[in-house]
Amino acid sequence: MEDTVHFSNLGLDPGHGFTKWAFRDGTGRIRTGSFRSVALPHIDSALASSLRRAQASSSIKTVAVDGQLFDVDVDANSQVGKAIGERNEANDFAGRPEYCALVGATLAHLDATHVSTLVLGLPVHTFARYAETLQKTFRGMLSFGGHSVFVERVVVVPQPVGSLLTVVAQGDASLVDTTICLVDIGHYTADWIVSSQGFNIQYDRSGGRPGGASHIYRAMAEALSADPDEPFEGVDAIEVALRNGTSLLAFGQAVDITRYLERGKAHAVETARALRAKVRSAEDLTLVLTGGGGPLYREALAMAFPRNRLIELPQGRLTNAIGFVLFGEQRIL
Repeated sequence: MEDTVHFSNLGLDPGHGFTKWAFRDGTGRIRTGSFRSVALPHIDSALASSLRRAQASSSIKTVAVDGQLFDVDVDANSQVGKAIGERNEANDFAGRPEYCALVGATLAHLDATHVSTLVLGLPVHTFARYAETLQKTFRGMLSFGGHSVFVERVVVVPQPVGSLLTVVAQGDASLVDTTICLVDIGHYTADWIVSSQGFNIQYDRSGGRPGGASHIYRAMAEALSADPDEPFEGVDAIEVALRNGTSLLAFGQAVDITRYLERGKAHAVETARALRAKVRSAEDLTLVLTGGGGPLYREALAMAFPRNRLIELPQGRLTNAIGFVLFGEQRIL
């Protein structure tokens, strides 16, 4: 490993469900990755220390935030453990020490020692509250316990701006003369940006609100809990089962989780209707759907916009982080 690992532009999207990162490597290719946004308090008992020494994996990054230690598993394929209460499903997520721990763990995972421009994203409805704070928090010499990194500049943008730049960069000819309504469905949030002629954002028609994939997962978990009359809180396990099309292991039994999807649809419809009201007349819009929770909202959006064309971006979970890299590069130019 080199003594100095320098990133010109690093896009980092610590989402409520997954933390995503992207950068352009020496060959010009944009590299990406993600891991679950779970930062657990570090336990330093004799048993925990022994187990950590016995583990062959080095994917657990222990980072310090204001004197408190957190463990973050940066393995994209790490096993899903039991859900931990509320986790990040609240509007104050960007102000929590866990958020800082996720940023520190990403920088440690990438061995970063110097970042010229760090581009972070925030949900639209919490952007005004936290953008300036994040700029100050992550600029300069940062220390996360065993890892230090110098960050020259920090830019914070609304999360769907990243996906919008990704769409523009892809150069889809069918979108050149249309007005795009880009809908970004995250774990806890739903954001949308209306843009025409490339990057002319119509702010009065854009917006964001709580209402992402986790609302559907929790409704499904409640329905699953009612069957055996026992609480089930494994929202991460539900996400994996839906994404991979596999059975869910609940109470030691394999469960077809898709039979509970109907319970979650009401939340998606509510968000889609709120979006439809905000954009007002929709005859000029082409909907572009992205975000890790996008597939769960496809049907609800089709109901709210029955006559509009709907495009779903591939690798929707990563498009914001990719766009953050493009944003950093354009800012330099």
